[in-house]
Amino acid sequence: MKNAFWATLAIGFLLTGCAGENSANKNFTQEFKDGFVASCSKQAIGMKKSEAAEYCACALEQVMLNWDNDAEAEAGLNGMHMLEVQRLLVTPCMGK
Repeated sequence: MKNAFWATLAIGFLLTGCAGENSANKNFTQEFKDGFVASCSKQAIGMKKSEAAEYCACALEQVMLNWDNDAEAEAGLNGMHMLEVQRLLVTPCMGK
């Protein structure tokens, strides 16, 4: 069941195109951030609402650490192998 959850979550990140260190130099629109969190929350099946909110905020932070703007994040996430999504977004946010 847990594997299915993580697989679904990873696929959700890829389909959505989906603030951290040095976020002042980042250029993410509020629309992107809101959409990413909304999509992530829908994929957080089996989590309490508060856990999902924490997890999705962390995942967004990871996206913002790895890319500089919406377009780069969408291009980077599009077609990314599921194991790489897990390494970049899921693993750093486990237990948060």
